[in-house]
Amino acid sequence: MGFGLLFFGYFITYIMALNTFGAYFRFAGYLLMAYAATKLSEYHSRFIWSVYVSALLALMSVLRIVADFTQLIPLNILDVLMYAEAAVVLVYHVTLLLAIRAIAKDTDSEKIQGNSVRNLFFIALYYLLYVLSVLPTPFKESYQKNMGLPLLLLNFAWIILDLVLIASCYSRICDENDVDMERKPSRFAFVNKIRAELDAKQARARASSLQYKKEKAERKKNKK
Repeated sequence: MGFGLLFFGYFITYIMALNTFGAYFRFAGYLLMAYAATKLSEYHSRFIWSVYVSALLALMSVLRIVADFTQLIPLNILDVLMYAEAAVVLVYHVTLLLAIRAIAKDTDSEKIQGNSVRNLFFIALYYLLYVLSVLPTPFKESYQKNMGLPLLLLNFAWIILDLVLIASCYSRICDENDVDMERKPSRFAFVNKIRAELDAKQARARASSLQYKKEKAERKKNKK
């Protein structure tokens, strides 16, 4: 359906990119997230905005890579690019989380709806505190010194919350046309138990999705 690809793209972008080659990982991650959003847009049109924004972020990552290779881009331009990228990252998460909330609403997944709004709150809080840290205020230096660690922890918090949210979308929101492939049992009992639990969750989510679409079709029919 696309949530699995989105999870891996998000993980690459915001976890695996935490190294000196971060721009390369972010480029790959943004491309994968754009592709995942393209597939998800087949199920809900709001995901198309995530395609455009993640493609823009991939382009910004290319500029970062060029800057690392050539060192021809002035530092002041790189600073502008850094702030612009931060702003676009905010736009991406707003479009993504609103799209997730919309598809969760269509499939009656109330918990996912609530969690998407919760994640938006944490991201908004992070950006509010981040903006205060870069504004030219008299207390800027002391603010950056005292808020450095809380900002870092808050950043990691919403990244983890988003990964958990996307994983829950993968397990709870299913395409009714998906067909489970026959899987060879593991020799480890706990692996088979985990697989059985995941399969049961997906079966319940698929049944819920089918029931919702059936009721929706019946309501439209009754209105006519």
